[in-house]
Amino acid sequence: MKPKVRVKSAVGKRVETLKEEGEKGIKLRDRSYRILKEEEHRFKRNQESKYVKATPEDKFKIRNQVILSGKIDLFKKAQLPSYRYMPVQTKQRLVEVANQSNMFELVFENLKKFQIDRVFACELIKGNRAWISQSKDTGIYRYFTMYPDSRSFGFSIFDLIEIIDGVNGFQYAVDKLAQVLNLNDLKDEWVEAQKNKYNNNLKFLDQEILIQKLYPEMYYYLRNHIEILKFMNQHGHDHVNRLFMQNHKDIFYVSTTYIAEMKMGVQSKQPIVSRAINLFALLGLVEKVPHHALSKELLSIAKAIQGNNTKTRLITFFQIPSYEKAETLKYAEVMAKKLKNIGILSERSINKKSVSKFFGMKVFNSIYFSRFIDEERGSLSRTRL
Repeated sequence: MKPKVRVKSAVGKRVETLKEEGEKGIKLRDRSYRILKEEEHRFKRNQESKYVKATPEDKFKIRNQVILSGKIDLFKKAQLPSYRYMPVQTKQRLVEVANQSNMFELVFENLKKFQIDRVFACELIKGNRAWISQSKDTGIYRYFTMYPDSRSFGFSIFDLIEIIDGVNGFQYAVDKLAQVLNLNDLKDEWVEAQKNKYNNNLKFLDQEILIQKLYPEMYYYLRNHIEILKFMNQHGHDHVNRLFMQNHKDIFYVSTTYIAEMKMGVQSKQPIVSRAINLFALLGLVEKVPHHALSKELLSIAKAIQGNNTKTRLITFFQIPSYEKAETLKYAEVMAKKLKNIGILSERSINKKSVSKFFGMKVFNSIYFSRFIDEERGSLSRTRL
């Protein structure tokens, strides 16, 4: 049943009930009008609960429509006084405040005239009906737009900024809103947390005497390569970026030849670095991110870094856990003891054969995985690091 027909049917049934109860004249007319508004509101709320969340592709298409129709010119941003938002110190807090406020009327001049929950001709898409509403469940304000007889799209203020400004990604929209609000020095709690992790790891690695005392087996294997592990942590710290995120934790790329050149002065020492990293991975002090776990965006970056050859040698992204977590260091100590017990006394003896034999395929696959993509087949080859 079409939306207008559905509302009309619901109103008709309720009005008939009123007539049967004896309502008539002006009183019936007034009650009928209120019923119409109630049913329209109920229908709108139902549409909100079923709204479509726009994908990046949807936003791109809608932006093109807005540009072609000339409606893009309607969306002029207001410059808001920063004192109103001075308590906002972080990007995370800005997101909370923006979602829980009607930022649509504050940011865009053309949306100031529209009251909450009142339907109006859509400012974005010609022929659509729109309304701004706040969710009773989450408290989030959204701009809803719906073509007659179809499902509605629901946009947060950040979605709308992405569409109007043509920026791709939530974090860019947050930065744009911060500019409008004159909040140019906001901290990013996520970035700060990741950097703190690296700082704490580096402080721990600087305490070699303590490490040797508390984790003697782990230290036995680390002692000759601890500077490489420090370098990786420092590199991770210096390159924290939300674009490089896996499971809400940062990841980074650094080549073994670069580490060899920076720490040993010559690229020819690269095999030493490569073996050291495999040791770190086996101990759980560094994690290699498998390519199949990467997002499309990160996989594209991996391909781009290595160039556009028929067979592209993929880079490896690394993720480093917190050394403040007891389980991380306990695991490293257990693995080091196992290495010693089976007679592997240096990283030179850590190879595909020994790892698969003594530690199983799960551990093997976390250290040695395909680093090539066959562009013709579009699949990972069997060549392993």
